[in-house]
Amino acid sequence: MPHTATPSLQKLIAGLSRTFPRLEELSVEQEYDNGSPRLDFTDLSFPCLTSLELTHTPLATLEFNTRNTPRLRDLNVDQPVSGIRGAPSAGRNPS
Repeated sequence: MPHTATPSLQKLIAGLSRTFPRLEELSVEQEYDNGSPRLDFTDLSFPCLTSLELTHTPLATLEFNTRNTPRLRDLNVDQPVSGIRGAPSAGRNPS
């Protein structure tokens, strides 16, 4: 069974999406822990978000689309925790 983000972080990000619908930039940095639960953006909506930076943040997926992040232009995933569903394996061409 896949992990989900710790309730406090997942709830914080969900609260940001509801409270700040015009948020344009978001940066999330966690202390590195390979066993951390994964953050899931699938059901979150950031309609004005143009830039997202994730550092040491375990993700459930790399699914950002026109439904949940229609204006996203810059995505920086720095030192991701392994096991992201939907991400190509290192050294493999995703095509």
